[in-house]
Amino acid sequence: MSGSSSRIHGRELEITVVGCNNLENKKVISKLHPYVCLEYGTSKFKTSTKKGTNPRFGEKFVFTAIEGLEEVKVYVCDSVSLSNDRVIGEGSVQLKKVLSKGYYETTSTLQTNQSGGSHGRFSGEVCLLMHCPNSIRSKKPRHAPQAAPPASPAHPSQYFAPPSPAHHSQHHNTHHHGAHIPCPCHHHPPQPAAAYPPQSYQPVPQATPHYPPTGFHPSAPPYTSH
Repeated sequence: MSGSSSRIHGRELEITVVGCNNLENKKVISKLHPYVCLEYGTSKFKTSTKKGTNPRFGEKFVFTAIEGLEEVKVYVCDSVSLSNDRVIGEGSVQLKKVLSKGYYETTSTLQTNQSGGSHGRFSGEVCLLMHCPNSIRSKKPRHAPQAAPPASPAHPSQYFAPPSPAHHSQHHNTHHHGAHIPCPCHHHPPQPAAAYPPQSYQPVPQATPHYPPTGFHPSAPPYTSH
């Protein structure tokens, strides 16, 4: 008795029949109508019937694990009649890995059954997905753990929403982070406009000119008195 089998005795063992590949078809005219049978101890299960040499099933069956029994027998049959179905091939799958890993995907190779119990030629394969929920490490394959959500930044974001049009018109000279900001020492505040006339300006009074002006001598009349 192995240690792995003693730890899973009485626990559930799930086997999903995924599908078959390259089933041997001896029929010349009609197609295959295959189905899969699983046998574990006294438990026997059968899938639905499909068509073709590469059927897909996706059907799950639950067994009760038995101490010391670590092999499941697999049969694929062609549905011919209710009482006379033809066995396409048979195989088996070991439970050692699923008992230790919890999940295990495997393919059971099918061979024809010759007279005398000897196995014959290759006749296809069956894809199986096995799960033992209460095994030592029951982890689903091909599924990475979800990443934790990103932590919020320790410092607030430096992004600011754009100002409204009214605010923008009042502060249109505002520079964003990283833009060139001229040195304030290069700018002088505008001087207030001087009043006109200036307070210190005194208009110079102009003297009224005398008449006749100085140095003016009237000319003699053009006529003479009698």
